[in-house]
Amino acid sequence: EVTYKNLQAEQARVKLEKDKANLVDMEDVNELVVHLASVTKGVIQAFENKLPGKLEGLTAAEMVPVLREEIKAALYSIAEESKAQIKVISRAEQ
Repeated sequence: EVTYKNLQAEQARVKLEKDKANLVDMEDVNELVVHLASVTKGVIQAFENKLPGKLEGLTAAEMVPVLREEIKAALYSIAEESKAQIKVISRAEQ
């Protein structure tokens, strides 16, 4: 009886902490990390198809701004996906 009451109290405390956004379900965090790793891999692999045509015939100095722009766009894409997934998790936790 006492153990059951303690368990109920602990569950209520955990729920309250989650509601206060102090805790996040580790399963959600793991899924987010796996998803973002997959997105990052895809973005990087896309360079293989995008870059040769954009870099062909350019000097090394001319390649630098093209590469910077592609990397910037890739990082932006990953960041936007991260924000979107965090919003999904936040809504699910509420």
